[in-house]
Amino acid sequence: MKRVFVAIKIELNDQFKQVWQQLKNDLKQENIRWVPDENLHLTLRFLGNVAPHQVEQVEAALDGFCYTQNGFSFQLERLGHFKKRGKPAVIFIDIAQSDALADFVNKLENTLTEIGFDPNMKFKPHLTLGRVKHVKDEHAFYNCLDRFDQAPAQQIDVRQIVFYESILKPDGPEYKVMKRFKLN
Repeated sequence: MKRVFVAIKIELNDQFKQVWQQLKNDLKQENIRWVPDENLHLTLRFLGNVAPHQVEQVEAALDGFCYTQNGFSFQLERLGHFKKRGKPAVIFIDIAQSDALADFVNKLENTLTEIGFDPNMKFKPHLTLGRVKHVKDEHAFYNCLDRFDQAPAQQIDVRQIVFYESILKPDGPEYKVMKRFKLN
């Protein structure tokens, strides 16, 4: 069994890299596991643990799907956060509303449903920067995030998607590229 997902690899521009570095510096006293630069991605569909024959089915389906899809673009916007049980859980960069991205994900979802995966209608596009383990001072934490509310926007041009294996390790997941799929 392999734990797999489909994603768009993201490279931040210099402005976003500076914002992210400043955020990490300002929150260095907090218990946050920051995503390594090389692991930044927008998950399009998490598939979970799949058998070897399913990996082959997914790759064949993605080949056919991507052959029929054109490249598209979307925008990274401001910083945001998710809560879990009322406490900060994830720091992320929000994705601007994009009909092109939504349409692409919907078609991808249909393709994966056709080969036997249960539908997943909970797509909330975001780029995870860090997972919050514990915050010592929530007031200071939120004030820090508010200072970065006006982060720069960045256009992301999508010309390929990536099929990843996620290998869970004590110091965080390792993402192994299984295959890249170019869009038309």
